[in-house]
Amino acid sequence: MFTGPEPLPHPDDVKIDMQTGKAWIAGPSTKEEKAELDRWRQRRAEFEAELEDQNAAFDAADDVQIRQLILADIRQTAKILTMLEKVRA
Repeated sequence: MFTGPEPLPHPDDVKIDMQTGKAWIAGPSTKEEKAELDRWRQRRAEFEAELEDQNAAFDAADDVQIRQLILADIRQTAKILTMLEKVRA
């Protein structure tokens, strides 16, 4: 059994195209890249919580102009989350 920090790059992140022989790393390969990935994962969770709050605020708002502003925020947050979907869970 392996103990200690996960190796970088992680073996699951090393990909090989068996037809071409091309190899690449699909994840972080340094401690710095891993730390950045972890920060983006945390931010993704924060954006998901923010989207829930925005949806609740939209549902509770009566004023049309306020609802339009909140809807613009919802769309922006959803766009960011779509981009962050590329960051592995």
